Amino acid sequence: MLDPRLEYSNRLDSHLNTLSAKDLHHKKIGNAKLLAVIAAFFFGYLSFYGNLFPPFWLLVLVGVYLALALWHELILRAKTRAATAADYYRKGIARMEDRWAGTGQTGDRFRAEDHVYAEDLDLFGKGSLFELLSTAHPPLQSSQ
Repeated sequence: MLDPRLEYSNRLDSHLNTLSAKDLHHKKIGNAKLLAVIAAFFFGYLSFYGNLFPPFWLLVLVGVYLALALWHELILRAKTRAATAADYYRKGIARMEDRWAGTGQTGDRFRAEDHVYAEDLDLFGKGSLFELLSTAHPPLQSSQ
C-alpha cells in the first residue's frame, strides 16, 4: 500500500515544478509581447513617416500580439491551476502531520453561543472539526 504522505509529497513536487515552468513561460511571453509592441511602434513609424512599406503590414504584428496574448492567458490559467493544486497538497500534508490547527476557517459565524453544548463539542473555533473539514474557498482571482 502506498504511503499517502509520500504520494502527496510527490504530487506537490510535480505541481511546484509545473508552477516553476509556467512562471518561466509567463515571463518569456510577457517579454515577447513587449517586443511585439515595440516592433509595432517602430514599424509604424517606418511605415507612416518613412513610407518604406504599406501600413497594412502592421496587422501582422497585431496578429502576433493577439496570439501571444491568448497564449499568455492560457499559461496564466495553467499557472493558477498548478498553484491551487500545490496549495491543496500542502494543506493535505499539514493535515497528515497534524499541523492544520489554526490554518483554516474557524466557522465562528456559525457558533451558537446560547447552545448548551456549543463549547464542549468543538465544532467551531481554532482547532475545531469545522476547521479540519472545511476546505472550501472562493475562486482565485488572477492578479497578473
